[in-house]
Order: sequence, then C-alpha cells, then structure tokens
Amino acid sequence: MQKARGITDNVSLLRNELFIPSLLLKKLVHEARKLMKKTCTHQPDCLKLIQRIIDREATPEEEAAFLANKDQCLPCQEGFELEQSLRKAIKSNCSSKCPEALFARIKAKLFVVLILISILIPLFC
Repeated sequence: MQKARGITDNVSLLRNELFIPSLLLKKLVHEARKLMKKTCTHQPDCLKLIQRIIDREATPEEEAAFLANKDQCLPCQEGFELEQSLRKAIKSNCSSKCPEALFARIKAKLFVVLILISILIPLFC
C-alpha cells in the first residue's frame, strides 16, 4: 500500500510541476506586455513591412530588424499576429481551383479575341 501511495504522490507532483510552468509563462508574458511600447511612431511603415514579410518579399535584413523591434512594440506584435492569423484563415477557407464552366467560358472568349486580333492586325499593318 505504501508503494502505491508513493506513485500517486509522484503523479500529483508531476501534474503540479507541469501546470506551474504554463502559469508562470502566462504571467511572464503578461508582465512583458506591460513593459512594451503602447504606441508605434512608424505604424504605417510597420504594417507595410509586416505584409512584405508574410509575403516573403522583405529582405533578410528588413525582417531581422522588424522582428527585433516587434518584441519591444505591442502594436507591431499585435499587427504581425493579426496579419498572420488573417492570412491563415483566408488560405484555409479559400479554394484556388477555378470551376470548369468558368474556365471554359474564359477560354472561349480568349479564343474569339485571338481570332479577331489575327484578322485585324493584317488590316492595319
């Protein structure tokens, strides 16, 4: 009986140890956010840069500079997280496949335009 009780105590101890770090981490994040800048003096530029970073159009130097600034600036951090979540939501909910009927109509119209161009070019050249 003593051995079984010792195992139960160890499980409880492990469970408590697992919960303490997550609560501590949440508290640290909360305290860190209190120390961050509340306003961004160059927010329009940061928002453009955030979009370029997510689109992978920013240079490595621009991305590194922004990521260093993001950890100190709450509006930049929230803007980055919001843009990332919006992009993920759009990407997961949008279909990139064109319906066959629409594709056929576009192809037919392009064919007509190509015929007209091939007829009209000799008339004007």
